[in-house]
Amino acid sequence: MDAWRERPRFSLSTLRNFGLGKKSLEQWVTEEASCLCTAFANQAGLSQHLKSAAPEDGGGTGKRYTR
Repeated sequence: MDAWRERPRFSLSTLRNFGLGKKSLEQWVTEEASCLCTAFANQAGLSQHLKSAAPEDGGGTGKRYTR
């Protein structure tokens, strides 16, 4: 098979393995966003430096990773 046809198929199958097009991905994003909104509400009125508070790689965040 031609390489130019293989790449889109590989990309799409990889994204589907990560949950693209599945309802569970939407539920996961909604749940994480809800936790983030709750965290912001708990800090209402306080000065925050979001860039320095967030991990550089974006990992380790969300309700499963409490500090």
